[in-house]
Amino acid sequence: MGSGEVTVTVRLDEAHEKKLKGVVALLQKKKSEILREALDFYVDHILSQKRRRILAVLEKVNAADKKENEDWEATLHDGLQDPACRSQSPKVLQ
Repeated sequence: MGSGEVTVTVRLDEAHEKKLKGVVALLQKKKSEILREALDFYVDHILSQKRRRILAVLEKVNAADKKENEDWEATLHDGLQDPACRSQSPKVLQ
């Protein structure tokens, strides 16, 4: 065992033990190597899924913000006066 490594005991049911032995035989690697690689793969997969979900939420928020901003921008050009400017005498159409 190299420095920084710890021993972990894992209990597997027969089905998982059979799968592990099959992969060990197929890849000609130690059980510990297969389990480390499987853990790395699983963690990377979970983190990737989480990132994708976060990015999807951010895209929805950005789209909603863009729509809200466009709506506010449209009010600037709707022809209505600012309430602060209404104290001025209104223009009379003739």
